[in-house]
Amino acid sequence: MKKGKDFQIEILKKMKGEEKIKISFQLIELQHNLILAGIKNLHPEYDNEKIELTLKKILLGKELFEKVYKK
Repeated sequence: MKKGKDFQIEILKKMKGEEKIKISFQLIELQHNLILAGIKNLHPEYDNEKIELTLKKILLGKELFEKVYKK
């Protein structure tokens, strides 16, 4: 009996590269939206700029974020 993961792998193997890339970008967008929703839920007082900076800090990690955005 095949598992759901096995079916996913079969489908992915049949896809063209451009289809796989499109799905990858959709997953990245979904990830960003989920993180943004979490930030807004935890910090309703944050304005849009603070929300975006917090997202970038999460995605980049503290060390890289501070190198890039330290003013």
